[in-house]
Amino acid sequence: MENNYDKKMMGRWDYLGDALGQVGLSIMTLTVGQMTYFYTDKLGLAVGMVGVYLTIEKIFEVIVGIFLGDMVDKSNLGKNKYTAWMGRLILPAAIAFILLFTVPTSLGQNVSGIYVLTTNILVMAVISSLIATPYASLQVVRTKNRGERSLIGTFRSLASYLCGMLVTIGIIPITNMLGGDRYAWLKFGVGAAIIMVITLSICYFSSRNKTLMEIPIDEKKQESLKRDSIVKNLLKLVRNKYWVMVFFINIFLQINFTLSDMSGVYYMKWIFGDDNLVAVVGGMALIPTILGFIVSTPLVKKFGVMVTMRATALIWIAALLVKALIPANLPIFMVSSVISTFASIPAMTQMGVMSAMAIDYNEYLYGENLVTLTNAAVGMGNRLGGAIATMLLSGSLAVAGYSSQMTVVSTASRYAIYAFSNWIPLISAVCVLLVYLKFDIEKKLPLLQKKAANQEN
Repeated sequence: MENNYDKKMMGRWDYLGDALGQVGLSIMTLTVGQMTYFYTDKLGLAVGMVGVYLTIEKIFEVIVGIFLGDMVDKSNLGKNKYTAWMGRLILPAAIAFILLFTVPTSLGQNVSGIYVLTTNILVMAVISSLIATPYASLQVVRTKNRGERSLIGTFRSLASYLCGMLVTIGIIPITNMLGGDRYAWLKFGVGAAIIMVITLSICYFSSRNKTLMEIPIDEKKQESLKRDSIVKNLLKLVRNKYWVMVFFINIFLQINFTLSDMSGVYYMKWIFGDDNLVAVVGGMALIPTILGFIVSTPLVKKFGVMVTMRATALIWIAALLVKALIPANLPIFMVSSVISTFASIPAMTQMGVMSAMAIDYNEYLYGENLVTLTNAAVGMGNRLGGAIATMLLSGSLAVAGYSSQMTVVSTASRYAIYAFSNWIPLISAVCVLLVYLKFDIEKKLPLLQKKAANQEN
């Protein structure tokens, strides 16, 4: 078997086109992450109902994502099977995304709730999954070079994070500037949908005619893969301990990131008294974000993936602890947020590399990589983390008796905001570090790959 682990396959325009795909997906998913505030504070929907429906949607995402991953792995679309659905769904994605902002509140809470559930399932569980699941696999099938995989992950993470900052920073000031009501949010949604169409189109057209490097698999193994049931293939993943670790890391990270995205506006509005501070705090995080992306790759090259991840996780935990212990001091909140932002960047940039290691270990264990199913199952961890985070935030607010009509925050609501903004992210970051300490395949993988190559020969 030819060893392509050092062969370079990516050019600068390949990285750019690939990263723009992440821009389109991130605009979709990150805006959806802000919709809880839109539904409760702009439309007046019951927070408990919104939380239940959005949690149900996340469960749909988990189930659908797994089946889509298995479907793509078994498809006969050739080398374009990882981009075909993106091309088909660009315009439907934009239309469905706009529908999120058109809740028929005049028909009552129940109808509005069903509409929220239906449109979120359509956008996230169906359309986003059909685009994102095979898109995630491009990082693995376009190159075996670990440096290139790391760069793909870095550029994707940079695109995702910058989009996240723009959405988080911009959505409140922009919608307030447009009038602050539901129609202002609709205008924002239309603008975001246009950007989605442009970026996803560039990604699709820059990727579909490329010669994607298929990881070679024995023909008998490939036929076995197609015959095997999804349950049997999932059991293979479960027996891969490194996939299990990546799965749980993604759950804990997504709890942290989702709560960070969703909680900021509540924190600024009720703890510090001005929801426009979201833009200020987000703007301050821009420099450490850029710095984090700049230093991530050199740190990984010098110290390796896992040493970098563990060290920055310790810094991340320390910053979150300070914020949790001193929650109502704005300067301390800003400084700790800046530090935690910087320290969380390697977790974003290197998760794709860790997933690729787990996929390579599949090939060592079974002679088949299960690329898309592996990424779909890893994505299941993201979705579960997002579901848990949504449930924790909505549940905390509901238990506290939160009301968007409050003029002064109640004690119960204040502590609920502290819980899902500070303490739960701290606990999830500690869990991430504990799993990092067990992830030891990085040094073993070259020997395993060499052994597999010798067996093939």
